[in-house]
Amino acid sequence: MKKSLLVLALATAIAPTFAMAEAGDIVVRLRATHVNPSESSNLGHQTDATYGAGTAALLYGDANAQLQVGSNTIPEIDFSYYITKNIAAELILAVGTRHDVKVSSTGLVNPNLGSVNLLPPTLTAQWHFMPDTMIDPYVGAGVAYVLGMDRSLTAQVGA
Repeated sequence: MKKSLLVLALATAIAPTFAMAEAGDIVVRLRATHVNPSESSNLGHQTDATYGAGTAALLYGDANAQLQVGSNTIPEIDFSYYITKNIAAELILAVGTRHDVKVSSTGLVNPNLGSVNLLPPTLTAQWHFMPDTMIDPYVGAGVAYVLGMDRSLTAQVGA
């Protein structure tokens, strides 16, 4: 059973690369997407600036404490509409992706703050520079609107 699912998943992932699309065609793909948030945090320094020097070291165990956000791999489906043979618009739809949020803490604050669920629909424009070949490479750029859902973050003192 597992081998059959693996073969089906592989065939589904490879099949769209062999399709040659023309203007007006819609190509549907199913694939996996790895969401790896890029976080930048000055938690320790900001805590000390707000509540006084030494507060971060007491709460987090380190004046240089940082927020850490985990990554996740999710299934995704996308639809490409070919405006011309070379130009397409792609809408990427994915299920919500859960990310655990932690503090690099050994102090009084529980390092596990909880999680956030993100929904990242994305719209891209693509330029297919070799549209009549078996493998269809392209360059794309677009915008994403990341909707934060089910934000269950808590900061609690103690473990």
